[in-house]
Amino acid sequence: MQQPSIIQQVLAGDQRVIEKLYRQYRDEFIRWGRKHYFVEVEVLPEVYQDAVLSFYNNILSGRLKELSCSVKTYLFEIGRRLMLKEIQRKKAHFVSIEQVFPEFEIKELPEEECEQEIVIREELNNLAERCKKLLKLFYYEKCGMAGIAEKMGFSSVDSAKTQKYKCFEKLKEAVLIRLKN
Repeated sequence: MQQPSIIQQVLAGDQRVIEKLYRQYRDEFIRWGRKHYFVEVEVLPEVYQDAVLSFYNNILSGRLKELSCSVKTYLFEIGRRLMLKEIQRKKAHFVSIEQVFPEFEIKELPEEECEQEIVIREELNNLAERCKKLLKLFYYEKCGMAGIAEKMGFSSVDSAKTQKYKCFEKLKEAVLIRLKN
């Protein structure tokens, strides 16, 4: 006998499935959010709770009838969108992955697109500190190349531009290798 899906369980009124789901991914979501987004740590549990509530409400309202990805991917995507709203609300400087990698069009929710974005963020964090700092200054803090050259001790703006290009290429290559596997 096949086990009912989480959507069927929620529609049948089984509250335990939502409680279990909440506990199952909470800590992992908080670690993931802390690693990939520049939001206060105190905000992450609230964002996760809102993501679980959105998931639950989407099922009850009929907006979510079938999952085309894992529950975890769906929850993390909702959480990601909520974090981006929080970042915008606080007027933080944020550059989306779509802007950094225009060749990766991140769509609604299919799992492979969500995973592309996760790979990009992970590989960004795997870069050498100098590259990570340079790309963070340019893409996240919107610092100009002259400012980057000064902050990072480059001999000229052209040297900073060359290094940014090299760092970006390293990131792009690492992402493409991971996505091919």
